[in-house]
Amino acid sequence: MARRRAPLIRGTITAAFDAIHYGGMAVYKIGILLFNLAPLLALHLLRGGH
Repeated sequence: MARRRAPLIRGTITAAFDAIHYGGMAVYKIGILLFNLAPLLALHLLRGGH
């Protein structure tokens, strides 16, 4: 019985890993984007916003 469930469990673990991995990549990329936009926004505000 355990051998029948092994592929199902393996597939579920793989799907969970993929979801966590891609979620982490999305957070990382959004963080990089904000890290680069914050100085631009600060410079824009210091120049008077024009």
